[in-house]
Amino acid sequence: MKKVLLFSSLILFSILFSSFVQAGTVRVKGYYRKDGTYVQPHTRTAPDGIKWNNKSY
Repeated sequence: MKKVLLFSSLILFSILFSSFVQAGTVRVKGYYRKDGTYVQPHTRTAPDGIKWNNKSY
């Protein structure tokens, strides 16, 4: 019984965590800067005006 409860709580946590992480992301296409440097496609946090909640990875 404990294994079933642990397993189901881990599944629930992973579902909630993955939806939380994906909700605030924005995909940025690759582009060239004015100096000719190419910036590769990446993801970033959605702009919301709060400075301290940005991802750093």
